[in-house]
Amino acid sequence: MRLKPVSLPAVFFSMILLSEPSCKFDNLEELQRDFYCDTTTDVSYQSDVVPVLEANCYRCHGESVYPFLGNGNRLEGYSFLKVYVNDGRLRCAINHTPCAQPMPQGAPKLPDSTIAVIDTWICQGAADN
Repeated sequence: MRLKPVSLPAVFFSMILLSEPSCKFDNLEELQRDFYCDTTTDVSYQSDVVPVLEANCYRCHGESVYPFLGNGNRLEGYSFLKVYVNDGRLRCAINHTPCAQPMPQGAPKLPDSTIAVIDTWICQGAADN
């Protein structure tokens, strides 16, 4: 069996992909150590997080529009959002870090106080409450 030679551009491209920073975290504890957590304030998914998502995210990442506007990323519904919480992509996106596309797209970064609500909810275990 003969092997095909690999082109130099293919090797270079593979090296770039392998060296690209990732926002994937193996567990919630690893994600939490990188940000401040307010342990004195209880944050609720329904009362505190969903209103932030409704105001800033669902217009592109809502149930009916995510395939067209949200690049296939659905945030509406707890089980869908939890995927992005667990792998760190939600925090990367709202904090405009290099490991994810800055969100909301084409808009300024969310206020620090709004990001703190999301951070605190994640730090407190990201419960469906």
